[in-house]
Amino acid sequence: MDNHDDQSEQPVRQIGTGMIIAGWLIAFALVAYVFDGLVSRQVNPNDERSVSSQRGNSELVLRANRQNQYLATGLLNGISADFLLDTGATQVAVSTALAQRAGLQLGRAVAVETAGGITTAYTTVVPRIDLGPLVFHDIDAVVIDELGGYVLLGMNALADLTFTQRDDQLFLQTPGRQI
Repeated sequence: MDNHDDQSEQPVRQIGTGMIIAGWLIAFALVAYVFDGLVSRQVNPNDERSVSSQRGNSELVLRANRQNQYLATGLLNGISADFLLDTGATQVAVSTALAQRAGLQLGRAVAVETAGGITTAYTTVVPRIDLGPLVFHDIDAVVIDELGGYVLLGMNALADLTFTQRDDQLFLQTPGRQI
């Protein structure tokens, strides 16, 4: 009789064990999802939902991330992209993968100096960049294979803006003319 009871309890134990494992997996997935969102907000605190406009449509306010960099989510020729404001970059720089998704035409090969050394890039023109209320048209850029996950927003795009930094915020303003 004890043997029969053990056999009938075995499926119940297996189901119970499966439920416990499933519960732990769901709990782990939920924690990973929440943690991923927190880490993403630390890297780029200026996603599309948090980019704000002040004083009409002429000012963009960005918060610095933990590395004191200014990143913003915007559109490159209609494709969502994360932009890193890079005052040390002469031109806008785009990865090859993003350039292909955005339909950018590659021009001539050029040698460019990056933090990693000299590499080959290709010239292009970005028809449109949208960062909150700021819209840039026909911006010269380079396409680089080794570029990470960000579009480097260089000085050829930023030169027509006025910058003001207060605490961990950067205020980008148009000086009263269209970019």
